[in-house]
Amino acid sequence: MTEPSKHPQVYTEKILLEFIEFRHPHYDAPSNILIQFPRTEVVDHQRGVHYGTALVACQIIANNAFSTGSLALDPNGEELVVLDFDDVLTNSYYYFIVAGSYNRDNPYPIVPSFQDWEFPHNQIPDAWPPSTVFPSSACGVTGYPFPVESAHLVPQKQSMWFERNGMRRYADNRLMGGNVDNQANIIPLRSDIHVIFDDRSMAIIPRRSSYTTSVISDRADHYYPHHHNVIVHGLHRNARAYLFARFAWTVLFSMKAFVCQGFDRRIVQISTSDSRSANTYGTVWVQASELYAKYSGGGTQESGPASKSTAKRQKPGDAMDDDDYSVTEEEIINAVYTWKSEAQTRTEQANTEVLGENEGGNEAKPTESRAQSGGGHE
Repeated sequence: MTEPSKHPQVYTEKILLEFIEFRHPHYDAPSNILIQFPRTEVVDHQRGVHYGTALVACQIIANNAFSTGSLALDPNGEELVVLDFDDVLTNSYYYFIVAGSYNRDNPYPIVPSFQDWEFPHNQIPDAWPPSTVFPSSACGVTGYPFPVESAHLVPQKQSMWFERNGMRRYADNRLMGGNVDNQANIIPLRSDIHVIFDDRSMAIIPRRSSYTTSVISDRADHYYPHHHNVIVHGLHRNARAYLFARFAWTVLFSMKAFVCQGFDRRIVQISTSDSRSANTYGTVWVQASELYAKYSGGGTQESGPASKSTAKRQKPGDAMDDDDYSVTEEEIINAVYTWKSEAQTRTEQANTEVLGENEGGNEAKPTESRAQSGGGHE
């Protein structure tokens, strides 16, 4: 007689309930929280946050303030926190201070979204080392050989950001184009790991000169015991820049909550009015209503303009006006990119089928192919 069947294992233990806040010193509480990280690290029987992760995250948020930004225990920066990169923070909150003539009337600006962030070529912090190559076609986190998917470090949806920021220079083969799909930007991940990676519940950060996993959301706390602080395999030798960009993409989503709280903010914005010119970035005060209109959309995964259909809250069955369709420049470019890829695939399929028929002695017939749209996480 066979063994009794088992019920699914139910995860009920909540591990990552407590967070540490990182605050902007020039705004009033409680609307001054830049980002929060869960207490995933353990030191001296206390749980805390990895110092290097929190510091670099805040530096990115403050417009790449790698040489001028520090953590402090007070909003005036009189008690700076200076630790080794892999040390652990255990206080309930910290302030992020940027050196300069900043104050409540002139707060240091923050980057409100990934699209507004400029990649820091030649300025990546030294603590982010060249990627160590552990060749693997299995999942880079679990070692499972199946089911494994090709996960992008810089997401495919960010192809316009990728091009505008000159990220092709880090590709594995620049002579072949080096777009967002190049192998240096790819890591093999098990399907569920891919999901939480794209959900921003897991990040890849350096610890002790190796790139490791970091569970950073309580949504994925049941992954914490076995998948936190795991050395990541399957990275390309050129992955360093893409890993840093991925970390920025992960942390800058927290700015959506900060800029859409109903307060005016001083921010850094990119100007893309002329597609033929280089990126230009400016620091501006933006009113709360404008911030909400520009950054509150995109649901739980992206930061973008609030749709008119959302504002109208149409009733079921109501017709949608032409004005309800809001298409951004990035969506247009990504659509063209996808269309070109699908067109190339259709052409290759057609040529292959025609060649096969000719080799078989059959008369070549027109080939009809329909582009297939597959689901993905990015």
